[in-house]
Amino acid sequence: MENLTTFKGFTGMDNIHDDEELPYAVLRRAINTDILDSGVLRRRKGFTQELAITGAHSMWGNGQQSYFIQNNQLCQFLPDGTYTVIGAFSAGSNRAAYKDVAGSIFITCKTARIKLTDGVMSPWGVEVPSSAPVLSATVGTMAPGTYYAAVTYLLADGRESGQSSLSSITLTVAGGIATTAMPNPVDPAITAKRLYLTTTDGEVMYNAVQMAATDQFTSVGAYPTGGRLRTEYKSPPPFGRHITHYNGRIFIVDAIDPSILWFTDAFDYDHVDLTKNYYQFPAPITMVATADNGVFLARNGLFVASDRTYYLPAAGETNEEMRVVSDLTAIEYTLDSISDTSNPIWMTPMGPCIGKHSGVMEFLAEKSISVGNMAEAASLIRKHNGLRQYLVVGSSNQDALMQSSSYAEAEVIRRAT
Repeated sequence: MENLTTFKGFTGMDNIHDDEELPYAVLRRAINTDILDSGVLRRRKGFTQELAITGAHSMWGNGQQSYFIQNNQLCQFLPDGTYTVIGAFSAGSNRAAYKDVAGSIFITCKTARIKLTDGVMSPWGVEVPSSAPVLSATVGTMAPGTYYAAVTYLLADGRESGQSSLSSITLTVAGGIATTAMPNPVDPAITAKRLYLTTTDGEVMYNAVQMAATDQFTSVGAYPTGGRLRTEYKSPPPFGRHITHYNGRIFIVDAIDPSILWFTDAFDYDHVDLTKNYYQFPAPITMVATADNGVFLARNGLFVASDRTYYLPAAGETNEEMRVVSDLTAIEYTLDSISDTSNPIWMTPMGPCIGKHSGVMEFLAEKSISVGNMAEAASLIRKHNGLRQYLVVGSSNQDALMQSSSYAEAEVIRRAT
């Protein structure tokens, strides 16, 4: 009769070391099984199809609500297992990124971006007028001199675009300024526009008149008395590949040139100054994540994975600094947030890693797990039957891939050697 040895104290998996180096408590591969904290293996239950949906992609959830993209529409999963269409989102097959900020969800991809608040979609960023107003002289009391003009657009909620390019007019005698042509918006959400003017030979622009979005003609016969223009040289946020929120700003990895990390103005998520609100990295960015201990802001910061992994403890500020915290990069689209904490978790070629405040990176299995390079990856945090798991799927042509979990119920019986 063969001798059998029972093991109940498995410690995990190891796909790095040779077979003869593995102790009995370590698994080479574990398929369809969860490893409990006690070291006992429990067979993982199967799955059933919830919905049959073709062409769906970019699924995301925050624990209270979840969304996906299908046929250029943003869809929401409902508690009864069905889904509903929220509205148009022209993503095509481009993967979307989501970020929940103070109750609003910001969504972006290579071809579209929107803001979702209480289930209602609205523009994220405001279209900038495409041309300057055309000016002519008219009657009025404005002193002779040179005046500059620009146009902005407004949404119904009062959000204002950056300014158009400038036009100018010189009055040789006292008079006024009229418009003979003005740009019209493409976005139907634009409800109004404003004409801004400087004072005589001035540089600061003031609101001269507000009008309907498609109005072309107006005249100003006296010095403008409205508020000062606050959106000079501002642009809508660029289309993004990855996004996160930190210290009152949204950070966006450029969808066209992913080596650029843009950031919005502080507490103003609709505007980016394209001349200065960015960081340039040596290689495409595969992950940007916020490390937030929830208490000491000075110890928080951003992890950015490019050619290596960097930490920016004062990202977006004038005293920003950047330091390398790991020579490893991140596997794209494996970022998630650990439930009940503010710590991000992502996959590296040497296994999963948790990012903590002050730039600390905690590798969970670097001496036993190697996943190599993965493509078309996706991840989620799963809480089920007392377990909290970080699950990653992806494709690779390498042999050294981690496979989880394993194949047994309460215990595994292996032949003694």
